[in-house]
Amino acid sequence: MILKIELEDNQFVDFDFEDILYVSGYNQNLLWKLYRSLYFYFQKAPELTQNIYGDNGIEVLLDNQKISSKHNKVFFIDSRNSIYEEMIYKKGNMIFNIINEINDDISTNRFMEKINDEVYKLNFLIQEKLNVLSDSLTFDIQDINFLELMKNNLEIGYFNNEKSYPLSFMSTDELIDEYLKFLEYELKRTSDTFWVVTYNLSSYLSKNKLKEFINQLKILTKKFSLKVIYIGNDLNDLYLDSEDIRDIVVAADNFEQILPFEELKRSITNNYPNEFELKNEDLVESFRRIVPFIGKTKDVYLSNKDLVLLKVVNHILSLDNIKLLKNDVLTSAETEFLESND
Repeated sequence: MILKIELEDNQFVDFDFEDILYVSGYNQNLLWKLYRSLYFYFQKAPELTQNIYGDNGIEVLLDNQKISSKHNKVFFIDSRNSIYEEMIYKKGNMIFNIINEINDDISTNRFMEKINDEVYKLNFLIQEKLNVLSDSLTFDIQDINFLELMKNNLEIGYFNNEKSYPLSFMSTDELIDEYLKFLEYELKRTSDTFWVVTYNLSSYLSKNKLKEFINQLKILTKKFSLKVIYIGNDLNDLYLDSEDIRDIVVAADNFEQILPFEELKRSITNNYPNEFELKNEDLVESFRRIVPFIGKTKDVYLSNKDLVLLKVVNHILSLDNIKLLKNDVLTSAETEFLESND
């Protein structure tokens, strides 16, 4: 499939896209424009977007068809708050939808009938007490329905080490675990396509949790109708294998989608200064490390082997190459010192 996204008025970028994209690189402005277009496309805010994107607003297409919000549910994660919001009882949030389903349960209806029987008794008691003051006024407590009860009385917290805490005390790593559970539940109960678009996860998730979260999303894309777009500064905290290489998009001067692994390896081998000997898994790891520097010409700090790979990849993508500073080159004595065991 081809995913086509309008970055600004009539300026489009398109990607080969199946289930997941990893968009990363040094060009923060491009990364933000991509996230901005996706966010405001689904938020439908024409008063904000027409001056930037034209009278038609933002266009996002999948195989030349506009993505409809009717059958596509999109979740954006750009901060701790966007995770936390899904855990509170508010219209449109995951937990809101899940709890409201309980309203249709027969046992819920029976329980609410019992509550309202007690409300009726309370109402009778109040009327009886107030009749002492007035014999003309009536007092009536309306029946309570389940949704109003949830709206006005529900408080969500969590239990830890035999203590009860407000939800706001929960760490972001813990919140994302709950988020995943609710997301999977939502995926199971509907045939709609779900999207999760993340932005700079590394600024609010720990390294291990980030890796675990994206890996779990990858698993869910294989089981359900889920699309994932990861937008971040680098790919350092992700688990990637050779199959993921074709899903990497580099934000350099422009967006550059990477070739499938075997094609990429063949191109690297053909352009490498000597015989290329890296094993597949080592090449994936090295490539993951160089992604934030592809197309960057200065302030590049990598190992020598990674620098060589970076220069080769820049050449393959027809991008400007790094300019090594003379004082960054080690003397033979410095090299020997680094290699010594002393």
